[in-house]
Amino acid sequence: MWLVGFILWIYGLLLLDEHVAAARADYSAAGARHARALAVAAETVWPDRLRAVRAAEARIDSRLWREPSPGLAQAAFQDWLGLAARGANLANPPLAVSVHEEPFDPSAAGSTTMWRARARLGANFAPAALAAFLKAVAENERAISVESLVVRGGAMPPRVEFTLAALFQPPAGDAPAERAPATVDSP
Repeated sequence: MWLVGFILWIYGLLLLDEHVAAARADYSAAGARHARALAVAAETVWPDRLRAVRAAEARIDSRLWREPSPGLAQAAFQDWLGLAARGANLANPPLAVSVHEEPFDPSAAGSTTMWRARARLGANFAPAALAAFLKAVAENERAISVESLVVRGGAMPPRVEFTLAALFQPPAGDAPAERAPATVDSP
């Protein structure tokens, strides 16, 4: 009986020791977080960082495509891609473009509307034409991302297939207004 009581007492001490060690680790981690927070609060470069972030935001915003409606966004993207494909001498470039509204945080973007235009483009594979097309995409003043690029060598002639995307916003001041609820005049 004394042996069982002694084993339970030792087990209790071991559990208490584990609890104390965990509390010490939590306390030291909280102290380190507090020290980091004090160091960050003492920094005086926050206004410089804010200016740098706003400048980067302006650079990114200037690269967005601007069109007043999703239909015009689709047409502008399709026209640009068609011209770039013909300018790069891509052979047989079937092109399909779709536009959908992009969910985002309006408080961060400063607008209530944004569209993502996505295009699927296929062409016969020619290294020089592919390089010229990708160069045109990379050097465009408005941002275009290449989401996928697949070269299919099994077909004759080999084919290259792209999925490209671009973000569109209405021009400043052209954002669609909130619709007022419809009213019915009673006679």
